[in-house]
Parts: sequence; C-alpha cells; structure tokens
Amino acid sequence: MELNSPGAIELRTCCSPRLRLLQLDLTKSADISHVLEFTKAHTTSTGLWGLVNNAGLNEVVADVELSPVATFRSCMEVNFFGALELTKGLLPLLRRSRGRIVTVGSPAGECPPHRSKEEPPEVGEGSGSPLPRLSCPIPNPSTGDMPYPCLGAYGTSKAAVGLLMDIFGCELLPWGVKVSTIQPGCFRTESVKDVGRWERRKQLLLASLPQELLQAYGKDYIEHLNEQFLRSLRLAMPDLSPVVDDIIDALLAAQPRRRYYPGQGVGLMYFIHYYLPEGLRRRFLQTFFISHCLPQALQPGQPGATPPQDPAQDPNLSPGPSPAVAQ
Repeated sequence: MELNSPGAIELRTCCSPRLRLLQLDLTKSADISHVLEFTKAHTTSTGLWGLVNNAGLNEVVADVELSPVATFRSCMEVNFFGALELTKGLLPLLRRSRGRIVTVGSPAGECPPHRSKEEPPEVGEGSGSPLPRLSCPIPNPSTGDMPYPCLGAYGTSKAAVGLLMDIFGCELLPWGVKVSTIQPGCFRTESVKDVGRWERRKQLLLASLPQELLQAYGKDYIEHLNEQFLRSLRLAMPDLSPVVDDIIDALLAAQPRRRYYPGQGVGLMYFIHYYLPEGLRRRFLQTFFISHCLPQALQPGQPGATPPQDPAQDPNLSPGPSPAVAQ
C-alpha cells in the first residue's frame, strides 16, 4: 500500500489514532527489515499478539505451458517468500505473547486438511464453515489437492504457503502460538473489479509468447480463457465481512480453527472434492470457473492434428463452452 493512496487515507480517517501505516513491498528485503525493526521497537516489552499475512499476487491466467516462468517466481516472491520472511522475523515476539498467525490462502492452492479415519469432515456453507481441524494434521494419502486450471503460478505459491503454515502450526504448538489459514471464496476485491488490468495482462502474454506456442494454442484459445475467467469473476461476492469476521475470530477466539472457509458455496465445493469422483470434480470447476476449448493445433482440419480425447472420458477436455457460459 502506498502511504498516500486513497486506501491509506481512508484508514487514517476512520480507524484508531493508534493505527500505524508502514510502506511494505514483500519483494524488498529493506522494506521487510524496516517493518521488523519498527514492530520490535514498539512491542519489545509486550510481545506481538497477531500477524495477518494478507498479500496475494496473480499475474497471469493461462495454461502452465503458456505462463512465463517469471510469473511463477514473482508469485512465489510475494505469496510465499514474503510471508515466510516476515513471519520468521516476528516469531520471537509472537512466541513471547503466545500469539496468533493468520494467513489468507486460496482454494486454488488448497490441499484439503489431513484427517484421520475417526474424524470425518464437517461440511457447511458461509463464514466459518469448518472442515476437519486437528492440533497437528495427520497425513492421509486418500486426500488430494484441488487444482484450478490456468492459475498455476498463483495456485502453486498459495499451496506452498498453506503447507508452510501447517508446518508452523505443528512446530509452534509447544510455544502456545496458534496458526490459522483463511481459504476464502471469490470476493469482489479491487483486483477482481479491475477488468482493464486483466485485459492488459492478457495482451502482455500474447505479445510475449513464442511463435511456436502461439500457433499451437492459437490467439482464440487465450481469448477464450480470459473471457471465461472474467465471467467467473462476476459471481464474486461484494460483501467482504465473512472474511473479516473469520480473521477476527482467528485472532481473538480462545480456540481458533486451523482452517476457515468464508464465502457462499465454499462448503459445497469442498464436499464435492472430498466425496465425488474426479470427473465430477472437474465438471464442477468447468461449470463455475474455466472450461477449456480445444487448442488450435488439435481442432479438426488442422495439419497433423491428433484426435482429441473424448471429453466424456476425460472431463478436463471440452470442445465447447461450459454450461454456465452456454446459459
């Protein structure tokens, strides 16, 4: 946040006079060091009660093959390494107060919480809908990940930080520090509302693609992905209070949950992922997120085209739009 931005001015106007705003770019070690020094100077005698890791960066919506490696590095720098460096730097203060670490993740990078056979998941919807929570997760190989196609750079970085927080949760148990992760549905934040931003990034992607990849996939394929992504964002919820309420609960509750799932339909999404076959899980994502069309090189009539796999056998392939788009 820029210290003179509209958001910063609004915070100064409506919040407590004790509020302190600091400039922080998580890709700059100097900014992180300044924040750590400032925080230590003001909390050395009391300790620090809570840290909320809320930063999130996504730069591209495209297949992994089409996504520049640099986008994976930039997402990891902000979403993973930034949170890691800041959390590690503040741990002495958090251990002293037996405080809280709260991190905003994403279903795009979710590995469902591990559970034992004796603890089936609870399923619900809305703010605070719980899934299984244990003091320390027990590995269960029957649970898998939940990949969101075309969010490879963002999803992998969020998966990494989610696993990191689970590890912190185990390691900090003896110190009394409680660690929670918020996995929100799609909410109408500023980045979601900024359609022009996604259009600019699509144009940058098209301009940077090697000719071979552009010929294989085709411009229409990338246009289709971007259009479907923007359609999915129209389902975003305008009221952010469920997320705020869960962050507050994670900070202040005597026994906070290890995972929070705010947002309408999030509980249903995890129920489908836990209990239904893989093909139906993919159909769910196609309906409410992105349904791929065929790349240009695989379309009938193209020289050397390989017949695509039957979509009925592999629901991850679809020659046409998703049901949501058809409607």
